[in-house]
Amino acid sequence: MIKENQFKVQPTIPKTETRIMLNNWRQPVKQSNLSVAARKKIINYSGSNYVSPRMMTDISEPAIYGPGKRNFRDFCRRIKDGLGVNAVTGRISHDSDIYAPGNNYAGAIIYAVDGEFVWMNSGGDTAGRRGRSFYVIIKNTNIWPPEAFNHPGGVHGYLIHKALGFNMGNQDDRYKLCAGGFAWMPNREPSLRFNSGTLNSINQNGCESDGSLMLSPDEKDIVRYCWNEYTSRGVGHNFEIPSYLFE
Repeated sequence: MIKENQFKVQPTIPKTETRIMLNNWRQPVKQSNLSVAARKKIINYSGSNYVSPRMMTDISEPAIYGPGKRNFRDFCRRIKDGLGVNAVTGRISHDSDIYAPGNNYAGAIIYAVDGEFVWMNSGGDTAGRRGRSFYVIIKNTNIWPPEAFNHPGGVHGYLIHKALGFNMGNQDDRYKLCAGGFAWMPNREPSLRFNSGTLNSINQNGCESDGSLMLSPDEKDIVRYCWNEYTSRGVGHNFEIPSYLFE
């Protein structure tokens, strides 16, 4: 039996709600302070369809050169002065493999050997042939033997050893070669990769690194440019390097 007053009547508690007022934190988009004329300097007029991705941005970027090669534009100006030319050209080596869509590739841009911007190759597949700055070698890693991936310096170490004869496991050889490494991996996002511990993160004769595995923004731009030349025009041809890198 329920006794009287067993349950006490509770006072009615009014329902409340909490409202959070959010401030508008949106910031206005910064417009680039580059003039139209300056932006046009980033376009390649050498005949390919490549356009630097920096043409497509409205965000002002600070004038930085790292990571990768420190002060890359200063280095490019030294290359141009050393070559004594009005327009600097690069070359997709005819020792590069023919492009096959869907395959993986390792690539390197050679800027200097033992501090020289023009050199004679003394080893590897290019032995006895002359090289010069912006020499590009790209190889299909899908057809490499298994031992290539355990080579000193990894895929870029194997690439350089086969092409130029340098042993990237040897400190002296690593110091002699000034180069930037990249890769193409179509099943990854992004497919064009800009990191190489073997080539990008160490000080080399004539070009200083800040220790990062990644290429600098300008180096990434030149890799995109070279990759477009390679996939659209094939191997064994010269092409003009965009002039804005030397200004």
